[in-house]
Amino acid sequence: MKKAFLICANALLLTACVSDQATTEELSRYNGKTLDEFVIANGAPRNSYALKDGNTIYYWSSAKSVYMPGGSTTTFSGSQAYTQTYDGGNIKTECQLDILVNQGGEILSVTMRKNTIGYWTSSACHEYVK
Repeated sequence: MKKAFLICANALLLTACVSDQATTEELSRYNGKTLDEFVIANGAPRNSYALKDGNTIYYWSSAKSVYMPGGSTTTFSGSQAYTQTYDGGNIKTECQLDILVNQGGEILSVTMRKNTIGYWTSSACHEYVK
């Protein structure tokens, strides 16, 4: 029973670790697709900028906030008990992307501008981009 628990706990920890490199590789699946396909799956970009070469860079972002409750930890040393309390608060998670699109509306690249920790993994972009 104890061994099965450890195996499950390790599997959960491994799935929670998503590197920026893995997220970058996942975002590259949009290369060659249209901006419309990205927008349908993820929502519209917030802003854009036309480049001199005719391409356009679009700025997309998603942010969420989750409340983490406070709590306490008690440790025992001999016959003494020590309790440490901590306050709760909001944690903001955020993903910002730069989407480079050619004149025909085809995505050339998707790069991360900002990528905080997510709810379930170490990458908000990994969680938010469909």
